[in-house]
Amino acid sequence: MLVTIGGRHVSSASELDSVMDAYFDSPEEQRYINSFFGCQKWSGSPAPRFRIVYTCRSILESHEAVTCNRHHKPPALCGSACDAYVDEWAVLTKNVSMCSNTTIAELRRTNLADSCSAWPYNGTEADGCISSTQSGAEICGFPIGQMSTESALVHDVRRVCDFCKSANDRCCRGSFVAGKCKKNGAQKHM
Repeated sequence: MLVTIGGRHVSSASELDSVMDAYFDSPEEQRYINSFFGCQKWSGSPAPRFRIVYTCRSILESHEAVTCNRHHKPPALCGSACDAYVDEWAVLTKNVSMCSNTTIAELRRTNLADSCSAWPYNGTEADGCISSTQSGAEICGFPIGQMSTESALVHDVRRVCDFCKSANDRCCRGSFVAGKCKKNGAQKHM
């Protein structure tokens, strides 16, 4: 057994992918996020950048996963990806229509920010950290590919293209981003 998620025992990478695909954008995730930040109305959208890679890297720190990986230590999440993840939550949780108790949300966000200075969220590129700049689940930290509805996928492709209009991030130079943004008529900073 690799890990238990939502009462389901996961023993392979493909099972983990399946469970996580079902978790993201689910009512279970929405309840957890709303409870964690003291919010009432986060509906899964907009989703903060790097949420998938942050969550999955967190799971790898569970007792079961550490035991299973005792001969293989997964790399840390890049500190820059962790910082971007926390910054996105800062913007989202300041929205009083979504999170009426911004004090709790700010405290939780501060705790998340503190985690970015420690293992496994403070990796560097020199150490081979996980950046998620252009992986299968996320592009530039935005969720792509596992979305449950076509409208959600289109929304997130627009967010990637909007981000890449003004960002000089190397993830914006990838062929997937170039093709999707060109197809959607967005001008990119590449």
